[in-house]
This record gives sequence, C-alpha cells and structure tokens, in this order.
Amino acid sequence: MDKEHILAQIRRTAAANGGVALGRARFVQETGVAEADWRAHWARWPDAVSEAGVQGAVAAAPPDTAAVLAHLAALVRRLGRFPTLAELRAERSTNPAFPAGGAFERLGSKFELIDQLRAYCRIAEGCADVPGILDFSLRAARSEAAQPADSAGDDGYLYLLQSGKHFRLACTDAEGRAAFESAQVAEGAKTVHSLRTDDPTGILAYWQLRFAARKTRGEWFALAPEEVQAFKRRKFM
Repeated sequence: MDKEHILAQIRRTAAANGGVALGRARFVQETGVAEADWRAHWARWPDAVSEAGVQGAVAAAPPDTAAVLAHLAALVRRLGRFPTLAELRAERSTNPAFPAGGAFERLGSKFELIDQLRAYCRIAEGCADVPGILDFSLRAARSEAAQPADSAGDDGYLYLLQSGKHFRLACTDAEGRAAFESAQVAEGAKTVHSLRTDDPTGILAYWQLRFAARKTRGEWFALAPEEVQAFKRRKFM
C-alpha cells in the first residue's frame, strides 16, 4: 500500500479524534489499513505517527505506588495472606477501584512486591499488622510444603471455638486433642475450625494478637465474618 495514503489516513483519523492519533489496533479497524501494510514502511507505529506530523496517544499515568500498596495491604489483611494472581484479578472484577494487574507488575516480582509492601506498612497508618500476616503466611506455606506425611502425630492443634456470637482461641498438643474436643462439646462450645501446627502456643499468640482489637471479655472475641474466614482458610501453620 502507498506510504502517502497511509500518512493521509493517519492525519484524517487524528483530526477526527481531537488531533490525537489513533492507537494501531483502532487505526486498522477504522481504516482497513492492515498492520502488514504500514509495517512495510515503519518498524513501529509511533514512527508512522511522527512522520504524519500528529500527536501520539499519551499513555495513562501509572497508579500511585502508595495507593497500589494500600489496596494490596487491605486485601492481605482480609485474606490473611498474600493473594494469588487469581485473587488479584477477582478483587479487580468486583472492586473497580482496585488496581489492575499491570500496576502490581510494574513493582517487580512477587517477592519484590512483598518487600515493598512490608516497607510501606511499617510507616503507613493502620497497616502495622500486615508485615506480621505476611511473615506468618509465608512461614505457614513453607512449613506445609515441607511437612512429612508421617509427622502429624508430633504436632498440636489450634482451635477457633464459638459460643453464641462470640469466639475463643485455644490450643492443645496431639495427645490432649481428644480430651480437649470432648470437653468443648460438654461445655456447649462449637468448634468452628481447627488447624494443625508444630508451634501451638506461638501460633495461638499470633492469632490472639491479630484479633486483639475484637476482644470483648476474658478470652472471647467478637469477630467479623471475614476474620473467621481468614482463620478457616488455614490447614497448617
């Protein structure tokens, strides 16, 4: 196709677009000039636009890094761990204010992103608990992956118990599990979820600290549904 014809089409469509050149896909769609046609004269679309003497499209400014990390911190807190790619996409599909995937990719690899999130949360207001959530969730993932199938007998258990609208945390070693569960039934407490752990008292302390703002009386907590779900997602810590 003639080069001058393509330049004329770039100018014409740019004039109809407020003086700004169309993107290459839209240009092909609106003019019928195939990509192979213009690539016969230019290696890159911006080169063709420049030669036509019109303004190229301005790329959207990337979202502010602090805003991206703030959204990510809120999601980590809700999930109780660092989200998967599928969970990032799902959040974006239900929350238009949540950054698109490219905003996270610009910040680097998963582990670079985690490091930046930790640094951000150490100075941002209301995010002090997020680095701890990240540390425990990564530790849990490594422990679960490395846990031998025949070593469960050495572990203890952490329980989330419910009585009415209130919840309580408790732990026991493997030997005391059956007696503990029987006692809870006798007391009328319902076991919402239990998880296996090689550090019952340490993991108990972690969840007690995480739910501290929800404490009501004694060892009881008034937990929100998403906090209960965060605990129930864990099988081993």
